[in-house]
Amino acid sequence: MSFPQFAFNNVKRNARAYFAYFLSSSFMVMVFFTYALFIFHPDINNTDLGSNTRMVMEIMEYIIYIFSFLFVLYSIGSFLKARNKEFGILTILGATQGQMSGLVFVENMIIGAVSIVTGIASGLVLSKLFLMLSSEVIGIDNLGLYFPVKALLLTVSAFAVLFVVISAFTLILIRRNRVLELIKGTSKPKTEPKASILISVFGIILLGIGYYYLNKKIEIAALTGIAGTYFFFTQITVVMMRLLKRSRALVWRGTNLIWISEMAYKMKDNARILFMVTVVTSISCMAVAFVLSADQRNKTEYSSNPYAIQYHIYDEQSMAKDLQEVDNILKKNKVPYETMKTEAYVSPIQGADKSYVYVMSLSNYNMLAQALKVPTMAQLANHQSVVVVSPMSEEPVSNWYNQDVLRLKKPDEKFEIKQVLYPDQNISPMGNDFTLIVSNDEYTKLKKSISEDEASRIEHMIVYHIPEWNHKKALDKDDQEYLIGTDLHQQAFEKISMVK
Repeated sequence: MSFPQFAFNNVKRNARAYFAYFLSSSFMVMVFFTYALFIFHPDINNTDLGSNTRMVMEIMEYIIYIFSFLFVLYSIGSFLKARNKEFGILTILGATQGQMSGLVFVENMIIGAVSIVTGIASGLVLSKLFLMLSSEVIGIDNLGLYFPVKALLLTVSAFAVLFVVISAFTLILIRRNRVLELIKGTSKPKTEPKASILISVFGIILLGIGYYYLNKKIEIAALTGIAGTYFFFTQITVVMMRLLKRSRALVWRGTNLIWISEMAYKMKDNARILFMVTVVTSISCMAVAFVLSADQRNKTEYSSNPYAIQYHIYDEQSMAKDLQEVDNILKKNKVPYETMKTEAYVSPIQGADKSYVYVMSLSNYNMLAQALKVPTMAQLANHQSVVVVSPMSEEPVSNWYNQDVLRLKKPDEKFEIKQVLYPDQNISPMGNDFTLIVSNDEYTKLKKSISEDEASRIEHMIVYHIPEWNHKKALDKDDQEYLIGTDLHQQAFEKISMVK
């Protein structure tokens, strides 16, 4: 019998023991391949939500790969510990260190190859269902099946490298043990789980910090949350079991002493795998939550934004040509429309949580309000203003000013907040949560105070108002609005933002 045959037969004989390791590896390959299948889909960039979702999926792909490495490494480590006695017997029978290393390496590569094939096959079987669900969420009707060459190559190459590296790590795990330790195998008594009170308190603090920054700074929340989760499973749970043991009324009741003592050992033994499963599950849920929330936000923006097309003016020379092409498409389809030119000044804010605000003149606002058939504003005195809150805003207005006063940084101007409006649609097309409306004289004064270096603070825009498209309902692919929007999108106008 050749050495490769011996390794292959060894895998067959230990099929039941290898099954958990094989299953976990195949599952990781399947998840990774499914994400890659979505990322490399040729139609994924047809919508803004699709491209944003692809970016999130790419980040999740990297994270999943890192945790796949840790997860598979832990699985093979646990499996090898269970086979210590077998390795000890082989060593006594004359197997050299090189032969032992070669045996483990070949076995790992066999399991790795089968896991890659099984994971990819499972991903292909579930690909139709996954793409159907994805297309439903991001609103792409033609997100159909395709032959995923790039996804296949990425998955095979990534996990081939992963299994080679893990096989090298397992050789280190075997070489560190002596023959006597291998023979004893898992029969050695376990030491009592120990944990540090200080580290446990530190872990609780990290979890608290992560919860506090959850809706403020996601980077801090992620780092502290992951670290806190690790300490929760490795330290806090052991401390909790120790505290339970101190309660004699609880411990000496029935079989509580047995399961509490056993639970402490089980939690300590499986702390790392529980940590990795928790983090990977959280990441997957976060990706799903992002896609669903982005989809809901897009629907809300669609229903609340009355402007069918928004053209940001960056180059006056190309503007006429670009707008002419848009006009030709609308006229060809006999769509009545109205265009309006609007502008707003972007200014930093003093003494507020937010960093900047869009300032718009009263006449500009009233022009938009008249076109949308909503109430216009009365005249404003100098240093008076009105705050218009977008329906998309999720932040309290109080974050923008203190004691009914808003103070700009450039220039240093202070405005009294006369009124706060909450319209059911976005009257200002600038896309900010809040817009500050000031008198025409004040707006002209602000513009004159801007230097040439800060001219970009004034944003100019052409908006298209199409009354027929303001039905605020979801579109079918046969609707005129959907067809024209797709036509405009395919024109690849970089300066055009299709909103409706």
